[in-house]
Amino acid sequence: MAPAARATFALVAVCLLQRISAMMGPGQLKPVHPRVELAEQASLGTNIEDADLEFDDFGLKLPEQPKPIPPIAFLKMQKAGSSTVNNIFHRMGERRNMSFFMPVNDIHLGYPGAFPGDENVLASGKPNHQFDMIIQHSIFNAPLYRAYMKPTPFFLTVLREPISQQISAFNFYGNIGHLNHYGDFGIKRGSWESYLQSFETRTTPNVYKNMQAQVLGWYQAVGGSTAYDNNTAAVDGFIETLAPAFEQAGLVMLL
Repeated sequence: MAPAARATFALVAVCLLQRISAMMGPGQLKPVHPRVELAEQASLGTNIEDADLEFDDFGLKLPEQPKPIPPIAFLKMQKAGSSTVNNIFHRMGERRNMSFFMPVNDIHLGYPGAFPGDENVLASGKPNHQFDMIIQHSIFNAPLYRAYMKPTPFFLTVLREPISQQISAFNFYGNIGHLNHYGDFGIKRGSWESYLQSFETRTTPNVYKNMQAQVLGWYQAVGGSTAYDNNTAAVDGFIETLAPAFEQAGLVMLL
C-alpha cells in the first residue's frame, strides 16, 4: 500500500476510534492509542515511513490485544466512501473476533428491498441480538437493526454532497459491467444528459433517483412513492425519526 493511502487509512481509522470511544460510557473503554500527531502529519504529506510505528499491508498494525469497541451498525451509502469504511470495520471486527451479519450473496441485506431480506432471515435466523456488526448494503430500519445487534450499538453513516454523488454513480453504474452485477435499474451508458433524463422514465425511480434517501429508509416509509419528495413537513418528520439512533450513540460523517 502506498504511503499516501496508508496515511488516509490511518486518519480515518483514528477519527472513527476516537468518536466511538467518546460515545461510550465511563469505564467502558480506555482511550485508544490514537497517534493523532502521526495521522495529522501524514495527512499533511510528512513521510510516515520515518515514524516509529509499524505498518502492514492493511494500514496501521494493531497491537496484540486491541481495545474493545461497541457493536457497530454502519449504514453503507453508495458512492460515499462506504467501501473504505466497510473495510476498516471488517478489519477492526476480525481482529476482535466480532460477529458479522453477512448476507447470503455477500453484498445485500435485503437491499433494495426491506432489511434484512427473507433469504438472510432463513440463513441467519430471526433477530435475537446475535451480531456485533451490520455493515453491508441495506435499508435502514433502526428497531430491526437493534433487534439483530448486541446491546448498545454505535450507529454510523456517511452522506455525500448529492451532485458529486450522482456524478460518481453515473461513472460507476453506467458501466455495462456493473449493470450485470447490480441489475439493470434503467441506467444506460450514454451522456450525462441522458442519465439525468432517465430519472423520469425508470420503472423503479426511488432506487437511484435519491439513493441516500432510499438507504435511509425514506421511500420505504412513504410506500415506495416519489410523491412526497418535495413535502417539507413529511421530510422533516422523517428526519426526526432518524435522530435518536445517530444522536444518542452514533455519528453522521459528511463527504
